[in-house]
Amino acid sequence: MQENYYTHALWHVKEGKAEEFLVAWKKFAHSLSQVPNSPSVRGTLIQSITDPLVFYSFGPWETLEDIHTMRNNEKVKLAFTEIVELCQDTKPAHYKTVMQLTFPSSRKQ
Repeated sequence: MQENYYTHALWHVKEGKAEEFLVAWKKFAHSLSQVPNSPSVRGTLIQSITDPLVFYSFGPWETLEDIHTMRNNEKVKLAFTEIVELCQDTKPAHYKTVMQLTFPSSRKQ
């Protein structure tokens, strides 16, 4: 299995700041595209249905070095700080794939 790496974060947004958070997250995503020699990046942001102030983001990366390069970029750090200021709690981290499972559909056609 080829090792893949992921970034993942919990974002617990401050009351009344959800719309600003979405704008800041887009700005953060744009800053990722400005990192010199960066790979193609795909990020996903999901929002809790039961608590609309809770978001999770995740995205795959080719190498651990790509994650470190991104996190050390000054524009990315600035955009990240803007997001953090809109949150009451954040928990960013990075992970590696250790297993992938695929199950066939049991739906009747």
